[in-house]
Amino acid sequence: MKSIVYIGADVHKDTYSLCAVEGATGAIILENKVNASAKKIEGFIDKIKGMRVDLNGADFIVGYESGCLGYSLCRELKDLGIECVILATSTIQGAAKNKVVKNDRMDARMIATNINNSQCKRVHIPTDEEEAVANYMKMVDQHKNALKVIKQEINAFVLRLGFRFPGKSTWTLKHIKWLRELDLDGYNKLTLEEYLHDYETAKNNLERLEQSVVELSQDEKYKEKADKLKCFKGIKEKTAMTMIANTFDFDRFNSANAFAAYLGLVPGENSSGQKENNTSITKMGNSYMRKAMVEAARACVKGKIGYKGKVLKARQAGMSAEIIGYADKGTERIQRKYHKLLNRGMPLNKVITACAREFSCFVWGMMTGNIY
Repeated sequence: MKSIVYIGADVHKDTYSLCAVEGATGAIILENKVNASAKKIEGFIDKIKGMRVDLNGADFIVGYESGCLGYSLCRELKDLGIECVILATSTIQGAAKNKVVKNDRMDARMIATNINNSQCKRVHIPTDEEEAVANYMKMVDQHKNALKVIKQEINAFVLRLGFRFPGKSTWTLKHIKWLRELDLDGYNKLTLEEYLHDYETAKNNLERLEQSVVELSQDEKYKEKADKLKCFKGIKEKTAMTMIANTFDFDRFNSANAFAAYLGLVPGENSSGQKENNTSITKMGNSYMRKAMVEAARACVKGKIGYKGKVLKARQAGMSAEIIGYADKGTERIQRKYHKLLNRGMPLNKVITACAREFSCFVWGMMTGNIY
């Protein structure tokens, strides 16, 4: 059998701490700290081969935690012919944060040991195009958050000055007109004008970006998947593309529950002996998709059970009866669950989260063809 050497790398912007362990025995072969470069890791491997002649034909596997470097180091190592894996931080066993002494050398040891013992989950490595689309969707989401912050700042500013909007809904044409007509002078007037200018700029930018997402969803590569997801109430182009861009291959999840776990929407557990205790959701996995799923659930549960508006019917037009039927079945089931849990007195946020988990299972079924 071929020998395997696992190299744990605790990576930072400027330095990499490396630890090599022998796969068969788990013994540490060599530890070192090098400058942040894939070539330095290649040199570290060459040094091991020089020390141990019996490892000249061995397979070397490098692993590091998902973090600030993204997938770049992994791709650089693969270009050098070195196998590399990225580990999901939340699944690493014996995390150094639980120990009294923590440093880069110990972290590298921990990573190497986890790879050797197969104790952690490996992160899916997307293609360059998949990563680029995912980054674009994150950028659009950041613009949405920026607009939200500006709205909060304007509301807080006028409230500090003693003004309260008499209408029901804010950020309508009526609300904007009311803001512009407030009786202010001096720097207060100038401040509000600047705030409103920032609001208009952010709003226009977001509208432009969201239109580009609509166009992207009609691209040949994404249209089929996006059109299927848009059959659900609560999922439009932006949510659909967020899910597609951050997953692409839904078949890599062998069950709906595995996909929900990837989103961090399954409950944790803290049980001991005869006492069983489920905790709040794990919040592990992809936070962007989890947020998108929760927002979709909020939109899905609104309105009468089973009612479909004109916009939803337009999105479903041209799709097969099986896909429409599955989407409608999922929507109705989520709506009924929402009202059932609310009637039990469960807090609203918990209800929405439970609905989001149910929704994610239906999304997995739609994307993998398990709609029967």
